[in-house]
Amino acid sequence: MRSIQRSAWVWFAVGIVSAGLFLPVTSSAQGIPTDTRRTTSDNTLTQTDSERAGQQLEDTYLGQTMGDPKEEAAYQAFHKTSEEDMAKKVKLANAFLAKYPGDRYTEAVYEELSQTYYDMKNLPDFYTFSAKGLSLFPDDVHLLALSGWVIPRAFTTSDPEADKRLE
Repeated sequence: MRSIQRSAWVWFAVGIVSAGLFLPVTSSAQGIPTDTRRTTSDNTLTQTDSERAGQQLEDTYLGQTMGDPKEEAAYQAFHKTSEEDMAKKVKLANAFLAKYPGDRYTEAVYEELSQTYYDMKNLPDFYTFSAKGLSLFPDDVHLLALSGWVIPRAFTTSDPEADKRLE
């Protein structure tokens, strides 16, 4: 009985000693400093990849330019105009396109303006602005779908430019 207790204590002591020998090696491999002179900010292994990625995203977000506030306000004024006030919407869109012809919102303005002209049943202006929008943005899916839906349905054989519009 006594030998069993002694062997248990021996194994316990061996475990403590071996843990003491291997822990400093493990902690330094994990990037934890073993001496107090080094700080964790000096060691890049203390930050996880997700923390670094989050910091990079935040830096990118804060560093990006948000554009001209006047341009943003002009687009929002156009975009938030109700569908019932179509004349005002057309006026704001034309003013936006005249002032900011190559802006990041230009594609969206052409889409909404073409839709507004279609809703007003003003097909000549619809054809003009949808064609101009497609010439500037040939991959604009919304404008392509709208034009592809409207043009064949608005086709009349009596129109002198009917064949040209279908092309």
